Amino acid sequence: MRLWRVATPIPAARTPDAWDSTYRPDSHCCYVPIVGWADDVIWWQVYPLGFTGAHPGGANGRTLRYLEPWLDYAIELGCSGLALGPVFESVSHGYDTIDHFRIDPRLGSQEDFDSLVTAAHD
Repeated sequence: MRLWRVATPIPAARTPDAWDSTYRPDSHCCYVPIVGWADDVIWWQVYPLGFTGAHPGGANGRTLRYLEPWLDYAIELGCSGLALGPVFESVSHGYDTIDHFRIDPRLGSQEDFDSLVTAAHD
């Protein structure tokens, strides 16, 4: 897989005509994988804590598996990719991650996440 490096701010003089395969202005990261399929994806972006109804005080019984029945509906709408908001363990709103290797307990377990990924690939 080729990687591209974007380590500086976007120069004002660069126009879309000048962009080439090694420079992407929408990247805020230093290394971004170049994958052809990503250019044609229509993303369904989901904020899992809100979608499942979880709140800082605890879970409500819904896990990431709650998203699985909605995948067919997203496909009917024309979506071909699933972009999840924060799913890692956090204290409040999800963006304050405290453990990047653990699924937020309010969203279920690693098995719930794996089940969602498997369903999304099917």
